[in-house]
Amino acid sequence: MIGLVGALYKNALREFTWQPGKTKKTKEPSVSLPELQTQKRVQGNMSHALNTEEVAKFVDHAWDSSIIPKIEEYIRIPNQSPLFDAHWAENGYCDQAVDLLVNWVNSQDVKGMKLEVVRLEKRTPVIFIEIEASEKASSKT
Repeated sequence: MIGLVGALYKNALREFTWQPGKTKKTKEPSVSLPELQTQKRVQGNMSHALNTEEVAKFVDHAWDSSIIPKIEEYIRIPNQSPLFDAHWAENGYCDQAVDLLVNWVNSQDVKGMKLEVVRLEKRTPVIFIEIEASEKASSKT
């Protein structure tokens, strides 16, 4: 997962000159995320390695088809911090932003993910996400 986040960040830097409504379109990747791993033999044992070309296609497609449109939608919400909007709770913009993000995260269907919105009185909400490890603990670590 860290590799995927790194790839998204790298792609974000590549899109430094991005402007709303002017994103490039990429072809849908030919593989799904689980297929991005390839197996290879390393010293007699099976090891997993990422197919970097397929990862790049997957990340480009995710960025262009899902992430950028959601960012555009997010920035249209006139949500401001309590320092700039004394009536932030009554205005409901913060709740709109939280709902948008929660719905997007849930739509990603990440195995083992638990999401909770923590709300305390007179505080802005916090989105807490926990993702279980994908493999059992190893005695080798």
